[in-house]
Amino acid sequence: MILKNLAEETRPIHEKVERENVASKIMDHTISLYQYGKLLVDNYIAYSTLEAYVLAHKAKLPHVLLPFVGEDKSTALMHDLNNLHESLPETYPFNPVDNSWPALAGMIYVMEGSMLGGMLMAKNIKQCPSLANLGEQYFFTGDTASKATRWKQFKEVMGSIGFDEAQTRSAITGAKEAFAYFETVYARGSSR
Repeated sequence: MILKNLAEETRPIHEKVERENVASKIMDHTISLYQYGKLLVDNYIAYSTLEAYVLAHKAKLPHVLLPFVGEDKSTALMHDLNNLHESLPETYPFNPVDNSWPALAGMIYVMEGSMLGGMLMAKNIKQCPSLANLGEQYFFTGDTASKATRWKQFKEVMGSIGFDEAQTRSAITGAKEAFAYFETVYARGSSR
């Protein structure tokens, strides 16, 4: 039930964030190498900041959510940026109003769920003429099996927690704040 609530309540901002970056150019195969590099920079800013925030507050989380806390997404982005000879950018402040464990769970939901879209991007990268010669990609990777398994595990864990009404509202707030941070990063960035 919690995942359904999160998906429904965050749909407007989720769709807005998807419209406001150049990832769609991967899907229609028109992205340039420059735009791809800037997309990776923007994603690095967003993921590294959100991952660091959740890591700093992980003691609040139920132990079943701890396997989903880490820096794996920003580390993968760092590898891709290094391969493109892009320097690592400075991050923007992230100051959510709610840092309760349910809000943190909502933030994790955004980061874990975004990897589903990343699997679709990975399938299209090699079809983009300007990206056809990229080496191995670590963030938009073709390893769909492990990402699908991880998402399934995350859904099971979230479903096992039993969020009450107040905790559900906090999780939605956390997810919305994570999406709003992505929106801020894309608006300030140059990935368009």
